[in-house]
Formats: sequence, structure tokens, C-alpha cells
Amino acid sequence: MGKRGERERDSIMNGLGGSVVERTYIEGYPGKSIRFVGQNTSGELTIYFAGQRLYVLHAFAPKSVSRPENFSTFLNSFRLLSKPKL
Repeated sequence: MGKRGERERDSIMNGLGGSVVERTYIEGYPGKSIRFVGQNTSGELTIYFAGQRLYVLHAFAPKSVSRPENFSTFLNSFRLLSKPKL
């Protein structure tokens, strides 16, 4: 991941007050899974930087609800339809 992708990813993470829970990859491109708890919501993000594209997948739930088990299923279902141009 280049400097630009790292800055964008870190900006999203810091804005949510999240923490990285794991590194992940999609078709060889790096990413990070982040969990966060906000004022009224909690959730997970998966951020990928593939070529010149930044992909952000997110799943939110009310803070009063425990983490739904289908968050990970949804976030892990994402696939690239075409290869990004480098």
C-alpha cells in the first residue's frame, strides 16, 4: 500500500476512533479490518487499496446492540470484478 492509501485509511480509522483487528487481502491487494465504537453506533470496516482505487466496506449497528455475527460474512463476501490498473 502506498503512502496515499495509508493516509486515507488512517484518516478513516482515526475519524471513527477505531482500532485495527487484522490485516487482510483481497486478490493479493492489502487491506485492514477495523472495529470501532462511536457515539451512537458500533461497527466494522474493511479497507482495501488496490492500484489507484480505495475500497471501504462498512457494517454498522446501534451501539446498544451486540456485534451481529453476519458482519464478517458480509465484509468477507466482497470480490473485485476486474483487476485494477496499476
